[in-house]
Amino acid sequence: MSKKEFFEIIKEISIAYGSSKFPLNNDVLDVWYKYFRECNHKALTEAMEEYIRKNAFPPAISSLYEIYRVKLKEIQDAEPEPEEELVGDDWWKIGPEENSGS
Repeated sequence: MSKKEFFEIIKEISIAYGSSKFPLNNDVLDVWYKYFRECNHKALTEAMEEYIRKNAFPPAISSLYEIYRVKLKEIQDAEPEPEEELVGDDWWKIGPEENSGS
């Protein structure tokens, strides 16, 4: 995830809870980005939105990451499995009904 995408998420947390409860400075941004930079943007956005709706206090990294893992699994489970590409002598992987040449 880009720093810009991440900043939009973390900025929303700061706005939702107030800068006195969740101040944004370079140290905070660096630490939070360290733990979330490899995350899926959509899943992290959904996790942040769910956290804000359900909690009166700002999140700890671990609290948000726990919700993120659930959201990521939901997104991955909803994606269709990619079709396997057949190459070379892989025709045997196709059942006889599909390889009849008709």
